Amino acid sequence: MTSRSTARAKKVSIKLRAANQPSDIKVRCPRQRLQQYAMKWRYTVLNRHRWYRSGKARSDLHQDAFDDARALGFSARALQYVARAGTIELQLPRYHDEEKDWEARVMPWEYFLSAATRSTRDGRSLTILRRMSTATKGTHVRKPSSPPLFVESAPGELSGRFQFNAEFDLFTRYLSTGGKLPAPRKLPNPSAGELRRTIRRGSHEIIHLAGFDAHEGASLLEVQDTEPDGYYLRGRGGKAAVETALDMARNLNISKERKWPLLVAFNLHNSASRLAALAVGQGARAAIGFQTTVDDALAELFFAQFYRVWALTEFRDLPYAFESALEELRRKEDRSSLRGTGIVLWSQRPLVHRRKAEHRVRLSRQFEEERTEDPSRVIAPVRERISFDIRPKAMLNYSSLHNNGDLFDAFILRKTEPATISGLEIRVVLHVGTAQFPYAMRYDLEQYMDDLKEKIRVPLTWQYVNTLKESIRTSVTTSVTHNNETLYHQTESVVLLPVEEWKDNDIGRKWLPSFVLPRDPAVSHIVSLAQGPLKAIRDDLGAGFDGYQQLKHDFEVVDHQVQALWMAILRELKLSYINPPPSYADFSQRLRSPSEILRTRTGTCIDLSLLLAACLEYVEIYPVIFLHEDHAYPGYWATGESQMAFQRPVESADRSGDEQHRGMSGTAGSKGWVMASDAFGEVKKLVEDDVLIPIESTLLAEGRGFQEAWLEGKERLDKKEFHSLQDILTARSDPWLVTPLPLVCPEDNR
Repeated sequence: MTSRSTARAKKVSIKLRAANQPSDIKVRCPRQRLQQYAMKWRYTVLNRHRWYRSGKARSDLHQDAFDDARALGFSARALQYVARAGTIELQLPRYHDEEKDWEARVMPWEYFLSAATRSTRDGRSLTILRRMSTATKGTHVRKPSSPPLFVESAPGELSGRFQFNAEFDLFTRYLSTGGKLPAPRKLPNPSAGELRRTIRRGSHEIIHLAGFDAHEGASLLEVQDTEPDGYYLRGRGGKAAVETALDMARNLNISKERKWPLLVAFNLHNSASRLAALAVGQGARAAIGFQTTVDDALAELFFAQFYRVWALTEFRDLPYAFESALEELRRKEDRSSLRGTGIVLWSQRPLVHRRKAEHRVRLSRQFEEERTEDPSRVIAPVRERISFDIRPKAMLNYSSLHNNGDLFDAFILRKTEPATISGLEIRVVLHVGTAQFPYAMRYDLEQYMDDLKEKIRVPLTWQYVNTLKESIRTSVTTSVTHNNETLYHQTESVVLLPVEEWKDNDIGRKWLPSFVLPRDPAVSHIVSLAQGPLKAIRDDLGAGFDGYQQLKHDFEVVDHQVQALWMAILRELKLSYINPPPSYADFSQRLRSPSEILRTRTGTCIDLSLLLAACLEYVEIYPVIFLHEDHAYPGYWATGESQMAFQRPVESADRSGDEQHRGMSGTAGSKGWVMASDAFGEVKKLVEDDVLIPIESTLLAEGRGFQEAWLEGKERLDKKEFHSLQDILTARSDPWLVTPLPLVCPEDNR
């Protein structure tokens, strides 16, 4: 009996239930393997910015997911069952405590099973619902009757980082559909004690939380991220303080009458695996959270549809509201940003029933009719049905605009009625001196809201580049019209930075590859100077710079080329270290081009990093840039194959088992060529295995050799200091296309 119990403990049972199948299927996953794969796939999803736009990387992940699913115990029949389901419920192990069965809760089933069945679903969507029964005893309400509670928390230094008014209006409008509920109550910036007292007294059945999770908050506050997961509340002295996921779960389930919430919704990054899961584990009937990071506009669109449909079902059909909200997101023209973003619904009770409710058919028809333009339908004028949240970036840099970056922080259009608003005319003009750079589009607003910031782009010319020698104050004019009626017109002040100025913040930092300039004439000059050292190092008069071509015959050939470039710079340029040139904007630095470094024989750590990276790119050796706090240095891939594998995240953190599921978070705003601090374990292993070669470029200014620079680069790699790594070739590749800036005027090359 003891041996059977032990054997059972080594397996984790998961039940699959589909509405269109007559019976359930059980899968028994080896616990240790599930822990391993939970971390692997969680890491993959958290680093989705590296693969979600790459067709090859996604295809490889689909095959990988299929193989791992089979290894976990999903038979061919079970995977076919999932593929045919459309919507499937996963019944996970019963909740006992935070540490037990964590692997089943952390596993990103939404993406994993979608990827594993991609080839057999024939383009059909798949919705995953999670059920987790608990030992909690209390009263479950069938329908809400108390005022819904809206908690908005941006305390202390987080104040002003996000505006919650639109989200609260959405929450109020759609939950009140049909007049079924009292007006929602707003609770701004509560302390943990105030949150507990409010919930204890109010017995709120619907609780919506907006604000910052532990990881995003730590990033914005630039403090060490120490909590596994959590939510920022007001702490002592009004400062922002993290409330852990378990403490939040207890706070939310503290009703005086032991009436557990019907739903707790977390509109936060990184809220699915612990915040939402533990909320249900401690008593809530259901909870919603996001597996990783999510675009604010997508989250708003999801909750608008979710609350509206749920209210229309008189709060009886939570799964249908969830499925409808996901379908609304899938209707978006560009769905690429949804890949890997798991939106998770947890429930204590069954979510999939084998009898389809009639109201689902009725509501589906109603939604389609509402979207259809019908001239006979009496609706309010367009001016009364539309609102705008349009905010240009306060500071613009050419590197961002040059690389298809956003001109606006937000360009959100919202409507108050379901009917499509057709024929909106949008015009944006960026002023640079006497020049104007216009953008115009015609747009139909079909969904509740849309953020057009990624569509609006202004043309750039050499006149723009040549004009900006210093920062200038100028303006952006935006107008929206409909049938010649002006609905919105605003001119707002912005600051344009000089072309060579790089913004060292979360928005501007990712455009660093544009400052790697392989076509600068100084680069070809350095490569020419390096021909002699290369022949000497190779002991071969026929040796030349040919990148990775000869690597199969000689594994040192790439290192020898880099060493020759190093020696040419060391011997011919005789560089000195210097502080950055003057800059008059916070978190920005003027970067020297290779020609300027050659002319002045000086450079900062980042100038020298960019110089070496440009030389490596010129000879087709694939460079990277390591960014630490207040420091930068370059590196390169030892083989072309290792660079090609860059877009496939490989979990390699130095922790294991149940320690490893703590503290892993997504990185908001990352791009596909960036390995952020979350990926330090992976970067460290690549360096230790000599797959990725770091070089401490400041040693050029000290007259020291290549081998010392290599060893010093390895020593520099420190977890506390590491910020990110940028891969230049990936940045240059489709779909990113981050190209070098036109910093060298054609006249300069005469």
